[in-house]
Amino acid sequence: MTDTPTEREEGGGWARLRRRKVVQWGVAYAAAAWTLLQIIEYLAETYDWPPAIRQVAVPTLSLVSLFVLVLAWYHGDKGHQKISRQELALLASLVLAAGGVLWWVVARFDANAWLPASAGVAIPHAVPTDAPSVAVLPFVNMSSDPEQEYFSDGLSEEILNALARIPGLYVPARTSSFQFKGKAGDVAKFAALLGVAHVLEGSVRKSGGRVRITAQLISATDGYHVWSQTYDRELNDIFAIQTEISTSIADALQLRLTAQQKLAAELSPPTRNLDAYQAYLLGRYELAKYQRRSIAMAIQHFRDAIALDPQFADAYAVLSVALMGGKTHPNAPVVGRQELDEFVQTIVMPELSKAQALGPGRPEVLAATAQLARYDGNPERALELYERALAQVPNNGEWLMERSNLLGVLGRFDRGLAASYEAVKRDPLSWPALNDHIIRLLMFGRRAEVDPLVERFMAINEVQARGIRTIVASHDGDRPEAVRQYLTIFDLLTAQDGSVALPWRHALALQFARLGMRAEVFNLVPPMYAHYLMGEYEQAIPELRSNYRESGSRGGSLANALYGAGQFCESAALYRELLSSDRYPRAGSLVRAADALRRCRDGSLSRQ
Repeated sequence: MTDTPTEREEGGGWARLRRRKVVQWGVAYAAAAWTLLQIIEYLAETYDWPPAIRQVAVPTLSLVSLFVLVLAWYHGDKGHQKISRQELALLASLVLAAGGVLWWVVARFDANAWLPASAGVAIPHAVPTDAPSVAVLPFVNMSSDPEQEYFSDGLSEEILNALARIPGLYVPARTSSFQFKGKAGDVAKFAALLGVAHVLEGSVRKSGGRVRITAQLISATDGYHVWSQTYDRELNDIFAIQTEISTSIADALQLRLTAQQKLAAELSPPTRNLDAYQAYLLGRYELAKYQRRSIAMAIQHFRDAIALDPQFADAYAVLSVALMGGKTHPNAPVVGRQELDEFVQTIVMPELSKAQALGPGRPEVLAATAQLARYDGNPERALELYERALAQVPNNGEWLMERSNLLGVLGRFDRGLAASYEAVKRDPLSWPALNDHIIRLLMFGRRAEVDPLVERFMAINEVQARGIRTIVASHDGDRPEAVRQYLTIFDLLTAQDGSVALPWRHALALQFARLGMRAEVFNLVPPMYAHYLMGEYEQAIPELRSNYRESGSRGGSLANALYGAGQFCESAALYRELLSSDRYPRAGSLVRAADALRRCRDGSLSRQ
């Protein structure tokens, strides 16, 4: 490949590339590719195409450019087909440049775009500060009657849910936004804690049959009022106002929505009966307190709403949830499994069945059905229903947590970790979500991510955060640090109400037992538990057995003690009894049960 005299006379390699039309073809292709990308972008926005189509287009067009340049060389000039060293170097440079663009695009390619919204395999990233995002703070009750607070809270939550349905808009969950209820402070600080660029705040004044709502959208960066509006309407217009506010905010944030997206973001009003709607909001207000007395009040409010509108699907659904909550609340009287099953079939299911008949696709109905599916031992069905509910209301903190837990129950731990990332992302100030997520991170060996989350946890709930610190310390093998954290928890709890619940004392006693500090263990818990924690199973068994026969409690501890003492046949029989009524047994219990049964059949008389 040597330069001929003719070629040397015709100018440098760049001129020859131009003569062979390589440069012209490259420029023309670049212009055509850019135009095609604009068309794809327009069609994708108009018809709501998935992001994967746009992301595939860029590397594909970059790859085609390589073939265009080579094709231009061979067809640009029929008279000279030999290539000089200089021409080869220039052509190779162009090909490498196009290849570099292709590599850069592929390296930045978002694999999440290929996944359905419910796949949950890829770990979502934190929301960028420049992404469209808004937190809805609880609207202030300006009514003369303080008891109208349920209405302002309910309206705030309805607006929050309406905004959460808008594609491309990040809205933190109610659990996190309502952390700032009644608190005066810097909007920028609130926004930073919630990870948003904007904050929506307002007030509600309800009087007779009229309502006055003032709403304002504030930029967290400079405190600028991006949008504000006052609505002075008849109370019957409350649903229209909610839609108007969410639409106005989408416009203020310059979110371009297709007609299909706007339609999907709208959820028909749960009822047209205003009195029934107010009773429903009042029921949700009481249910959110999650106290035995408030749950009972919520149940009555939901029944009132149904009496006013027998077609109110959401009221039936949330009533079934409240009924279950009343029976399973930690302070509720303990009932046996058979009694609870009978309650579910005769009291809960009739209400849920009515909800399913009236509004089978509504998110509240789907979530209530999911709760009963989980109770019935069908986690696969429960997961499917929660994901369908989250597709409509993607920032419901409770449902996000349930999805994460169900994935763990089903053994899909990678998806469970991704789901816990999503729960913390959308509900950043929820301590249960943080607690669950930190434990999962430790399970996956992602220790480096834990400390910042624990610090956030400390600002939300110090007692529970120190509880998670004990788990982190145990994971790190630092048992003295775990003990120090528990002692601090004891001081905090004692200062609050002067007592420390048995579970906390039991947890500290376990740490002391692992350190071999026998006296401290017996000082914290009754002898039955102390012997059990110290591994003195023979001494623990008599009282554990008596306790189980009289009240049916501590059966798991008794089975474990029997196993530890080498009484495998009795242990296996008890494990079988316990596991028959345990819908979600722990892996450790299953392993010990299987081993106890094997040793019993083999006639083993002692631990090996």
